[in-house]
Amino acid sequence: MAHKQPDVQEGTSRPPIPKIAYLVVNPLMKLLLRSPLHGLISDDLMLITFTGRKSGNTYTTPVGYILMEEGVLMIFTESPWWRNLDAVPEVTLRLRGERVKGRAEIIEDPDQIRAYLRKMAEKRGEEMLERMEMDVFDQQGGIDLDHPAVQRRKFIRIQLEGKA
Repeated sequence: MAHKQPDVQEGTSRPPIPKIAYLVVNPLMKLLLRSPLHGLISDDLMLITFTGRKSGNTYTTPVGYILMEEGVLMIFTESPWWRNLDAVPEVTLRLRGERVKGRAEIIEDPDQIRAYLRKMAEKRGEEMLERMEMDVFDQQGGIDLDHPAVQRRKFIRIQLEGKA
């Protein structure tokens, strides 16, 4: 019997790769971003290290980022790790091969989210946004903040504070 894919309702999405693949991909990305070969991917990816709000343990995960302006990065995630940043906003980044300190802030302001999405489209192209199911621009170039892709993600601003 052939395996049938489940029906996907409009407005829902699947992760770009199966969740189990992150068990392989994330360790590989961590290794590469910590290596002398980081330049292959570090223009778009970095490592963020944060403290668990309940456990106090230190966690590191690779994330994509956009440089918004000098000293300010924006990232987004669908994963629940962002909740740790509310309790302990101080983070350490491995950014383009350097260890850098930063302070994270969860962004709720619609204008800031729009600015981030526009910058992301400018830097990575609207095609990239579509592949990430972030095709949130309407025919007039406006951004639909009620789009499910926006609603399920948390947007995080990181103010860089210097070398770690």
